[in-house]
Amino acid sequence: MVQEVLQRRNSLSDPAIANIDQALMVFSLAQPPFEPANATRFLVTAEQAGIPVTLVLNKADLLPPEQLDAVVSKVRHTRVLLFVYASCLHVVPSAAQQGGPAAA
Repeated sequence: MVQEVLQRRNSLSDPAIANIDQALMVFSLAQPPFEPANATRFLVTAEQAGIPVTLVLNKADLLPPEQLDAVVSKVRHTRVLLFVYASCLHVVPSAAQQGGPAAA
């Protein structure tokens, strides 16, 4: 029997979930290629709902360094940014964690 319904801290409508402590968003950098517009849509939705996000970009080893640098400049504003390589994991501190503006 339900005795009490607590107030929601946050929620999303698509997918329909509530009381989210952390969102882990995983995107491929290659095969299929990374689409910044898709990532931005998810990041903005989470930010509006007050949900902290960790952005994981997989298959980083399949991109040339200059393309990887371009992606970093587009998504560096996220709170936590992880790049997954076939052989390791690389954490990139956000501009906020470094105390400065986002990299251009």
